[in-house]
Amino acid sequence: MNNTSEIDDRKAERAIEALGADNEKSENSIATWQSDARQFLKWYADNGVEESAVDAERFEIVDYLEYCDENFHPNTVASRHGSLKKFFGLVAGEYLNFREDNPFTKVEEVRSQPNEDPMQKEQGDDFIPHISAEEKEQLAENVPNPRIRNELIIRMLWQTGMREHEIRNLKISHIDREQRIITVHSSKTGTRKVAYQQNVDTLLTQWLDGGYRDRFASATDSPYVFVSRKNEQLAKSRVNDVVKKGAKAAGIQESLGTDAAGKERWKVTTHCLRHSFAIQSLRNGMNLRYLQELMGHEKLETTEKYLIEVESDALEQQKHIGPGTEKSD
Repeated sequence: MNNTSEIDDRKAERAIEALGADNEKSENSIATWQSDARQFLKWYADNGVEESAVDAERFEIVDYLEYCDENFHPNTVASRHGSLKKFFGLVAGEYLNFREDNPFTKVEEVRSQPNEDPMQKEQGDDFIPHISAEEKEQLAENVPNPRIRNELIIRMLWQTGMREHEIRNLKISHIDREQRIITVHSSKTGTRKVAYQQNVDTLLTQWLDGGYRDRFASATDSPYVFVSRKNEQLAKSRVNDVVKKGAKAAGIQESLGTDAAGKERWKVTTHCLRHSFAIQSLRNGMNLRYLQELMGHEKLETTEKYLIEVESDALEQQKHIGPGTEKSD
């Protein structure tokens, strides 16, 4: 895990220091602002596109807050939202003037004006986009080229529940191929271990040992499992592009309407596969606390949201094999 002191982002640190200049606020409030801003700084060091967090784009800030939605209590999310609003207000204001625009204005538009698409209204607030095991097979069979790499990505996401940035950051040294265990390193949630099944062995061997990965010049000096033709590591949006294109080709993609910024939202994404991992694990009988550990959730309540998706399964089971369905002699 990164320490804040190891992150060389002087502009962002200058802005964090400036948060302490508000003499009208208590020391506790200022400490909270600065702590929240440093949490974003740590996240951005691993996941951001620009050199400095002060140059973050709207979609990157939204990604971070969605990560917070998934892993922290709503009060914590609200605190970080407010702190980042103040942080970017300073960054784009006359006092620092590090950038001309304030990206947080658009962030608030997206997060405070949820999509009113009829499909979403019908789905309800508890809707969690996910796919079935059969749809996963269709997805894996319809990925774009390079097929070996991209099918391996799909199957690993399905079987491990890794986040998009976690599979992008996956190194060859993180995989114990004999035990089929992956050590997932994340600056957000620390280190955890996940397993994959024997049926992934062939694809993984083809990719790593069969010459498919070595066809990319970038693979020569890259420690990462997944490389591209030009880069030793996949670009931030590449994994999600693979998933969305494969889903469209398989005929399982669905539009969820548009967000407040007019950007179309799709059902089958990398995060959808993470949801699918959780729901399929529960359907297969996995203990909820074990699932919490595998997903890297800080709070059990975060994992509990998936139970609603398997309640209907329990009712169907009761109808077919519950007491009273046994045959009389």
